[in-house]
Amino acid sequence: MFPRPGRRAALFVGGSTLVVACASPAAAGRTTRGWSPGSGATRQTSEPTRTLVTDADRAMGIEWRFDAGGPLYAPPAVGVDGAVYIGTADGYLLALDARGLVQWAYTLEGAIAWSPLVDRNGRIYVATTAQRLCSFYPNGVLGWQAKTPVHVGGELAFASPASVAFAGTDGNVWAYAEYGSAVWHAGVGPSISAGPRYFGGRAFVASVDGSVVVLDGAMRRSVVRVPGACDAIVGARPDGAVTLITGGALIGVGPKGDVRFRRDGVAWADSVGDGFIAVEHDGALTRLTSEGAVASHTPLGEEGAAAPVVAPSGAVYVAGTSGVLAIVGKNGTVRRVPVASAALHRPVLDVARRRVLVAAGSGIVASLRLED
Repeated sequence: MFPRPGRRAALFVGGSTLVVACASPAAAGRTTRGWSPGSGATRQTSEPTRTLVTDADRAMGIEWRFDAGGPLYAPPAVGVDGAVYIGTADGYLLALDARGLVQWAYTLEGAIAWSPLVDRNGRIYVATTAQRLCSFYPNGVLGWQAKTPVHVGGELAFASPASVAFAGTDGNVWAYAEYGSAVWHAGVGPSISAGPRYFGGRAFVASVDGSVVVLDGAMRRSVVRVPGACDAIVGARPDGAVTLITGGALIGVGPKGDVRFRRDGVAWADSVGDGFIAVEHDGALTRLTSEGAVASHTPLGEEGAAAPVVAPSGAVYVAGTSGVLAIVGKNGTVRRVPVASAALHRPVLDVARRRVLVAAGSGIVASLRLED
C-alpha cells in the first residue's frame, strides 16, 4: 500500500517561497495559479521564509529545489517546452516551469506511482494506482481519462507515436491509443516482472517464469528462456539477444537462451553505446564491453538507488541511497552532490537546457547544471 503524505508543499528559490495548499484527490480537477485551497488549486505567497538552495549548493551546480510535501514514487519527466512534470503519491500531477515554480496542478484518483510520459507533441500521459490512465495537454487541460480493466503494474512506454503501453497485473501488456481506447493486449505469462521496454520498435517483456517475450504489437515474435525471474531488461540486439538483470547478476542471453556472459553483484545497469554501465552492490560503477568484459571500475562511496544515466559529455550520474548524486567524469573522478536526505530516483537528463533533474522519495526535486 502507498502512504498518504501531508497536504502542504513549498518551493524555495533564493529566499522566496511558493506555498501549495493541496486539496484532497477526491476533488479531482485542474488547478492553476490563484485558485482557492478548496478547489485543489495553487495559492502563492511572496513572503520569504528560509531557502533550500544555499551558496554552497549553487557552487555544486544546484539551480533550484522543489518540495512536493510528500513522497514521490518515480522520477519526473520533461516536456518539449521544458516544463517539469511530477506525479505525487497524493495523486497530484504538477507542472513546474524552468525556475521550478508551479505552472499548474491536477488532482487525480489514486497515487501516481510511475513517471509521467511525454510524447513528441507535448502531451502528457499518467497512470495511477486507481486504474486510471490519463492524457493531458501541455497547458494542464485533461485530454481524456480511461479506467483500465486491470491495475497498472509498471512504467508506461510508447508502443507507437500514438499509443502507450503498460504491464497489467493480469500478465498482459495493454496498449491504449488516442482518446483513451484500448487497441490491443497480449498475454505474456503468469506475472510480468519487467517491461515492456522497446528496442527497434519491438517490446521486450519479462515474466516471473523466466521467459522474455518479444512483441510486435500484440503479436508474439519470439520467447527467450532465461535462468530465473528477470528484474530488469537492460538491452536487446536485432538478433533477439537480450541483456538483463536476474538474481543479482547482469547476464547476456542469446536468442536461444544461451548465456553469453555473466557479471555477478550488479544492482542496476543500462546499455550505453556498444556496451553497458552497471552500478554494483558494493557501491561501484563498472563499465562493461558488449561481451561483458570489465573496462573500468570506479568506487562511488555508497550504494546506488537507481540505474545510471550517461550525459553526452560522457559524465555518468548515479542516484545514491543517502540522497547524494554521484557524478563520475570521463577521467574517472567522482563528485558527490548532496540533493536530499532520502534515496534518489533515476536522474533525468534535459540536454536541450543543459540540466539534470533529480527527485528523492521524500518529495524533493532538484535541477542541476549538466556537466561539460
